[in-house]
Amino acid sequence: MSDPVPSPADPGLQHLEGKPFEAIVAWLKSALRGHESLPKVVPDESPVDPILRRERSLSRITRDDLREACLTLVRRFVRSPAEENDNDYVGWLLRLAKGFNLDQIVADLHGLATRAEAFYALPARQQQAILFTLLDLKAPLPGAFWQGVTTANPRLGVIAVSALLRDDCDAAMEVVTMLPGDEAVADALYVGLNQHARKLSPPDLQSMVALVKQVAPDCAPEIRAVLEEWLTVHMRQEATHVASSPNYDALKAALAHYSGKPFVPKPQSARLIDSLAAA
Repeated sequence: MSDPVPSPADPGLQHLEGKPFEAIVAWLKSALRGHESLPKVVPDESPVDPILRRERSLSRITRDDLREACLTLVRRFVRSPAEENDNDYVGWLLRLAKGFNLDQIVADLHGLATRAEAFYALPARQQQAILFTLLDLKAPLPGAFWQGVTTANPRLGVIAVSALLRDDCDAAMEVVTMLPGDEAVADALYVGLNQHARKLSPPDLQSMVALVKQVAPDCAPEIRAVLEEWLTVHMRQEATHVASSPNYDALKAALAHYSGKPFVPKPQSARLIDSLAAA
């Protein structure tokens, strides 16, 4: 029985070292279209993951060129979006830009999204990829932009809600009332509200619950149903939190009776408490 032929060592992205910039741009475009052999962990892995894993092994100059190539491709897409009909390519390009933390693309993508004729002529997947990229990069965009997106295409409003919740819960609830009666949109809204609620302090969550309760009657039936479900869950959690909070009124009354004056707690520093415990 003959010995198996050893596989060649994985070259990673080392073949990019020393290449001229335009050659790196051409390679990256081809790779994001799935036309290049990449060191994938699983066969159906997107091109983005192996690039992000292996680019750290490149020299600083080549890494900078790869980032600049990604930025160049994003800007070429923004200039002529109608020429690109490969939805996977656009999604992977924008995902790679997020992986590279290319904040510069915010202005470019925002500019495209405000060119209504060009933006809304794009396939739905490309519109969503652009808006999700702005959301993930935490673009500081005005509320009027997100409300305009929802007016033009209400199905995109669920992305707008997630963006607005970060800074203006009232504006987010206005957009919620504009969402269409669509189960997929309703399910996405429920997930977005849950994700935001987990980040809130109890008082802020209480304020959000009040706002959701206020707007729910004005929403489409499918949206109203998930809002009522969300309210049921979070109002139950709020009640549980209040019930489980310790009540020290009886202890305060007993201490006041013993000392002859009202008891006022005086927190001590951690250093003092440690020294008392050690004594």
